Amino acid sequence: MIRDFFIKWIISRVLKRFAHLRDVHRYAFKRYADRVALITPTGIFTYREIEQRALALVSLFVEKKIARGDSIFALVKDDHEQFEIKIACTDAGVVLSAFHSAHSAEQIVEAAKSIMPKLLIYDQNIAKGLIQQLTVLFPQMLFIDVGENGNYKRVLAKLKSAYSSNPVDQDMPVALGFTSGTTGKPKTLITTSKTNLASLRLLIKNLKLSTQRRNIMLLGIPVIGAGSGVFLPMWLSGGCIVIPENYSIEKMLPLIEEHSVTHSFMTPSLLIDLLDDPKRKLTDIRSLTTIIYGTAPMAAEKLKECILQMGAIFQQGYGMAEVLPPVSLLQKHQHVNNLGEPVDCKILSSVGLVVDGVEVKIINSGGTEIGSGEVGEIIIRSPTVFEGYWRQPELSSKIIRSGFLHTGDYGFLDKNNYLHLLDRKADIIVRNNQTIFPRMVEEIVHRCPVVKEAILIEVNDNLVLNISIRFCFREHNKSELVDMLRTYLAGELEASEVPEIILIQNELPRSFLGKLIRTQIRQSILESDKSTREESSGG
Repeated sequence: MIRDFFIKWIISRVLKRFAHLRDVHRYAFKRYADRVALITPTGIFTYREIEQRALALVSLFVEKKIARGDSIFALVKDDHEQFEIKIACTDAGVVLSAFHSAHSAEQIVEAAKSIMPKLLIYDQNIAKGLIQQLTVLFPQMLFIDVGENGNYKRVLAKLKSAYSSNPVDQDMPVALGFTSGTTGKPKTLITTSKTNLASLRLLIKNLKLSTQRRNIMLLGIPVIGAGSGVFLPMWLSGGCIVIPENYSIEKMLPLIEEHSVTHSFMTPSLLIDLLDDPKRKLTDIRSLTTIIYGTAPMAAEKLKECILQMGAIFQQGYGMAEVLPPVSLLQKHQHVNNLGEPVDCKILSSVGLVVDGVEVKIINSGGTEIGSGEVGEIIIRSPTVFEGYWRQPELSSKIIRSGFLHTGDYGFLDKNNYLHLLDRKADIIVRNNQTIFPRMVEEIVHRCPVVKEAILIEVNDNLVLNISIRFCFREHNKSELVDMLRTYLAGELEASEVPEIILIQNELPRSFLGKLIRTQIRQSILESDKSTREESSGG
């Protein structure tokens, strides 16, 4: 305990000396040069190797006159290039916009028209149809292909590695990021060095650090997304990041044992996959000391089952693109009681306690703060709140008011100050003047032993419950399972909350970032209804 406190104090002191985000990776490269920093599907890379490749890219910026404050785009797979590009941009003060394969060519072209990047680093395998469009629209843009037959390695091999001499400051943008657009038109977010450093400092301040062994983090969430949040904490401590071939339990499980992974970061859906995997043995994951889960609410009943099977190794954090984590944390020890048993689901269904240095309020529709247990919009004041939306001052001033970020998330603080996240405003259902929060219904649905995952939506004035079923029930007759669910829900829900329609699938659709997609489920049902109507009318 004394050693842990001392190490944490040292790291906090080091962090205070950092004036810019680039100081973090420069510190890591100097201190941990010969350690393995990254294990990917294409190789194993030390801190020194990543440093040399990233700094060669910095030299390319100089050669091609890509200056401090200029923008570049990246569209590459999660591999070493992802980290090299990020580090090079941070070091040179170049603004990075990183995209993933779920972004369409049209979205990237529209972004380019707004931001005017000077360079695109891409993988031809996921950039099909994009390069030709950009070449026509932006004849001065440079292109580098990281693919197997691309020129990325050849270009870097010719360049001398050197740190940037560009002056940088905390208020400079380091990234222009794009929301997924799952709840509307994608928006461009500005983040600065100051915001990222504030997030790192809050994490170090509020997390209980373990110094007994080297940290090895297996990513279960894409780097272009919440997965990027583990990058700086891991490298500041000299840890190693492991990237799987794809973000599935099938690909991740063997890596845990092979590399003695100590940490993993997963979405609730992926964690439920781990729980439901019939091939998993406890020996497969015995090296794990921490599983961080987040990006969406986790069903308390499933979390309780995870703790019973795998132990008190779980940790949750709340944050979003507009306010970097941590806003609140449910620490490992808060998942269990003094006997090591799971705590009450009233705690497990929360996103933990608001961390020191962050203020959270719950407000009603009139903007007035409300008391514990009352549901309203979550608003947040934190040093990790983003700087606003790119070239959208009116929208920025609407979402950030009087120092508070208005999240659009609805929830409540209970009498013990645990923060409970319910639903986005767009997902709340109002029927006959009654408000239904899908999360509350879904929590009850998850108690039924056949249910793996659940989503409640409203379609054409009907409540539609969509579920996937546990592996051990997949051979059962689906109509019998529906009858079982109806009987169960009739005894657990208010009459107004009982779904008129129950749909069963082996798996519910997930986004590129590993989260359930309500909009896709709703659209699929609408299209199915339309098709049925057309067939019945002879269309």
